[in-house]
Amino acid sequence: MRSKLIARIYRLRCQLELIFKQFKQNFPLKYFLGDNENAIKIQIYCALIINLLMTVILKTSNANGCIPAWLVPARVILKEFTF
Repeated sequence: MRSKLIARIYRLRCQLELIFKQFKQNFPLKYFLGDNENAIKIQIYCALIINLLMTVILKTSNANGCIPAWLVPARVILKEFTF
């Protein structure tokens, strides 16, 4: 039982690392827009929501892993305003 639990935790850790890798690729951290803790949390939450929406759009479209043409300008704009 213990070895199965460790294997499961390791798989979850790998998935979490992939999420952070995707997050860092899509939204590289340039600067924070605010100085206080609340502003930074809001900025991070917005970026997470945008990343989730982009993932859902890519998974549900037939883009074969490519970003649809109509999503490219939105991604560029959001990339500038999130981080």
